[in-house]
Amino acid sequence: MDDRGLVLSLVDRYAFAEVAAVVTLLDDLDDGARERAERLCEFGLRLLELDAEDFDQAPGVPTDLAERARRSWIPQRPDAPDRGALDSMVPAFGLMLEVIAVRWQHGDMSRALAVAHILNEYLPMLVWEPVLGHAADPARLGRHVLGPGSRWGTDERECEHGGLERKAARIAVRVAERPVAEWQSYLDRQHSHIADALAACAGFCSVDCHVRTRLPEAVRRTLRTRIRVARRLAGSPLVALRHAAPVGHGFGVPNEGEVLTAWEQTRDRVDDQSLPADESAVARRIRAADGFALPGLPTFISAVAGRAVPQDTLIADVRDRLAATLTARQA
Repeated sequence: MDDRGLVLSLVDRYAFAEVAAVVTLLDDLDDGARERAERLCEFGLRLLELDAEDFDQAPGVPTDLAERARRSWIPQRPDAPDRGALDSMVPAFGLMLEVIAVRWQHGDMSRALAVAHILNEYLPMLVWEPVLGHAADPARLGRHVLGPGSRWGTDERECEHGGLERKAARIAVRVAERPVAEWQSYLDRQHSHIADALAACAGFCSVDCHVRTRLPEAVRRTLRTRIRVARRLAGSPLVALRHAAPVGHGFGVPNEGEVLTAWEQTRDRVDDQSLPADESAVARRIRAADGFALPGLPTFISAVAGRAVPQDTLIADVRDRLAATLTARQA
């Protein structure tokens, strides 16, 4: 295989770091093409690592690709006009599904499990999104959760929130008015707990609190059903396998067969035959044969979200653009 074929084989495997190292050695690549290739490699690697806080930084990357990444960006300032994933988590979930698929293709079970874990953590926000009109954006959350009779962020015993959720709830509704450093600290440390707080409000609390009572009964019923089904992923064998794997230590990492076994057990746990009819109608979507590495996961996500959440093709499109850049050097 010549150097051209070797590099393209690396591109086909999404080996962005390796390609970035090799392109510097290609004699027949002009400086402009080399720089474009290096920028695409850096961008592709950032997507694979889900480095969402830097998705707004894509110098030298084609505008259409950069704009698609920004939809999953986590704004690093409370006053950023572009709200990215705080506006909608649908693009971020689509990207996470693609990352799982690519990691699976590489046999990288630890990182596939890590992304599945993140997906599970934030799933309640995706369920709540149509009701809130955004993905629990702290700058807009207060108007939905505060009001007469609200127990959000209080220490009242009737509230279903645990200590971490109460703390995050208090911070979330005022952090947009705080300095940038506090905003960034909230995103790093507390934002995922807001997903837990919203899950408790919709799926497991029966207290007459403004967070629930402001909603029409039909909306409350739908939220309760979808949240309760979505939360069946938490504590499932798949998530437990992620917690048990000493990621980064190089031992005890699960193989593909073990992950698939845990996934089948997870499907059985989610699609429990004893579920009420309304929950069962949503839960059974996890049995779909949709061709994904973890069969049924994308279909299940769309079912609990109440709308289509397709796997993205952004990383594949970066790979294809990179291949075109490298192939054009001989034109």
